[in-house]
Amino acid sequence: MVEIDGDKFEIQEPIEINNSKKADEEDIVIRDYDYIKFLDYNSSLISRNKPIDTKKKIHSNNYLTLFFKKQSITTDDEKKKLNDKIIMEYYNLLKNIEKKYTNKKAKEAYKSASKNLEEIDEELLEKIEKWVLKNKFWEDNKYDLKDKSYFKIFFVLKNDKKRTKELYKNEGKRYLLPNIYNKNDYNVKVGEKVVGLNGNNIGMNSKKPFLENKTRKTKVPILTTQDEALNYYELFNLMANIISEKKYNIYIDYDKGTIKGYKNGEIPKERIKSGVYLNVFLHEDKTKTEAAIQEYDTISNFGDKTCKSFQYRQVIKTNLEDDKYEYMIYEKYSDIQRLINGVLFEYKLIENYFRDASDIKIKNLKIKEELLMTRDIYLKWFYKGVTNGICNTLDKSILKIIKSNILEGKIIAAKKQMNLRYSLISYFTNKKEEEELMEEIREYLIEKILLEKEEQDNWDIENDDVYSYLVGQIVSGLLSFSKAKTVPASSINQFLNTDNDKIIKNKLIRLYEKYNYSIDARYYNRMSSVLGKVLRYEVKNKINKNLLLAGFLDSKIFFIKKEENK
Repeated sequence: MVEIDGDKFEIQEPIEINNSKKADEEDIVIRDYDYIKFLDYNSSLISRNKPIDTKKKIHSNNYLTLFFKKQSITTDDEKKKLNDKIIMEYYNLLKNIEKKYTNKKAKEAYKSASKNLEEIDEELLEKIEKWVLKNKFWEDNKYDLKDKSYFKIFFVLKNDKKRTKELYKNEGKRYLLPNIYNKNDYNVKVGEKVVGLNGNNIGMNSKKPFLENKTRKTKVPILTTQDEALNYYELFNLMANIISEKKYNIYIDYDKGTIKGYKNGEIPKERIKSGVYLNVFLHEDKTKTEAAIQEYDTISNFGDKTCKSFQYRQVIKTNLEDDKYEYMIYEKYSDIQRLINGVLFEYKLIENYFRDASDIKIKNLKIKEELLMTRDIYLKWFYKGVTNGICNTLDKSILKIIKSNILEGKIIAAKKQMNLRYSLISYFTNKKEEEELMEEIREYLIEKILLEKEEQDNWDIENDDVYSYLVGQIVSGLLSFSKAKTVPASSINQFLNTDNDKIIKNKLIRLYEKYNYSIDARYYNRMSSVLGKVLRYEVKNKINKNLLLAGFLDSKIFFIKKEENK
């Protein structure tokens, strides 16, 4: 920073700002940081394709600043070097800035922009130019010019920040307004105003004819005034700053007039009555880096606190001590999201709502597939509060994940997922039909199985639901008697993948023959008796696959002792 006091120029102590701070590094308090941010914001180029310096060595936009890459000083390549001639041409163009805009529409844009601006202070401009050419102080050995970063010089009025800011804002607009459009060729003059194609997140060229509006005389899809374009520019710059803090979810609250960013997994604590949700990322190309919007939606009456509590219930017991901390009532979207992220998606959902499929690293391909298929639904629920019509889709998806985990032998994970499925169905539909049916069947069967041996002939399978649950129980019970080090839990799949009752019975017989030699005598009669009832039962309508799966995952009723059931 260089302070100007009349004809005197005083170089201040240099300030080094490093934007690549590591996570474990402490924040450094920078002198006049907000002041420098203001000066820098009003002096930066929109893109490298819209410079003041036609040689593109100087990257500032007004006579009060001089930005250049350190490499342009240290390089031995004369073509890439910043020299006196380039500096003089830069200031000469700023003295006669209207000459920069040669075609008709560009001139109109500049005239429209400059009407409300102060005239350039040519005396101050010439003072700065002469001083810069005479005092190229950056060549002093005390400045580190070895890296690839920028060297930025700000000229400010001594003891007059207010006037300095006014000058910077004025000159910033002088550059910004005529350059803010995507391309001045698309500008249209309406009365005394110029309207054109906003340059943020949209472009037009001969390679993209599909962007043209074919139904009107002016083919530009949207036209904005310079003031509107300036608002867009400031909004997208704000979003870029929010993204730099790794906050990719933005909420605009119309009532409070606020724009706030949140990291993945975070949701606004205060309820937003009316506003907008945006998901953004940083888009880079050869000419500029800017914020880009990839998800937009209106929201109403939304905040982290749910309108309805979600209860995660342990319908199927897992017998793990740590699980009791998960089975509870959740009243925040962020907490429900974390639960689902861990139970269903191996902690991969929150960071992968928008990531390309090729960049998502999940070993279980079925979980990855379901994440890709349902992530939009979870996004709408957790970040917008939209739940319409999602229950059936999530139900089918969770069942696929459960079966996949069983295939991999992850029975505990499958049990927790089945409990989550029951809890979600209850949450979205206010019904517990399948869950209550399973518990009713379980209690009924426990009562019957615990009957004395001579009483076992006094009961029979009542319906297809009881039959389906018992098939799952018998498969699970038989597999538990295997003496092998690892037993493929995927054995249940052969029962889930068929609707033919005869095939199921044949498979049950083969499984029984395989393991009956090692069945504990204490449970032999129970299992043999129930298997006999299953083999005699004729399916009336169809096998309930969900109850079959629930029976397989549920704790084994054959091994319950009488005293445990009291």
